Amino acid sequence: GIHGISNAVLNTPWTQVETATSAFEDAVSGKEVDQNRIFKMLMNSNTYPENQLPETGLSKEMEKVVSPIFIKSKNYGTRCSTLLTIRNDGEVTFIEKTYTPFAGTLTSEVNFSFKIKI
Repeated sequence: GIHGISNAVLNTPWTQVETATSAFEDAVSGKEVDQNRIFKMLMNSNTYPENQLPETGLSKEMEKVVSPIFIKSKNYGTRCSTLLTIRNDGEVTFIEKTYTPFAGTLTSEVNFSFKIKI
């Protein structure tokens, strides 16, 4: 199945996790995995309204700052986005995009492909 994880336990029903999980399901529903669509979803920096924020012990202001899928703030932020795919024929692809701290500017990308025995 498809599961989502954030800074909590697996499948915690946070809005950003549910949004990402749904978008991921759509991106993998065709014959080929839509890598661009997945990375676009991982770059989603939309914040959520206060009534959709989890209660984690942070202030409401900080909850809003860390509510996006892709976080950019003065003291905290997304540093990498990684996609690992394994096709039925054993083709493995690993892509990782690295971003500047706190600003979200792409600084590097690595891409590895190889075949495994299935």
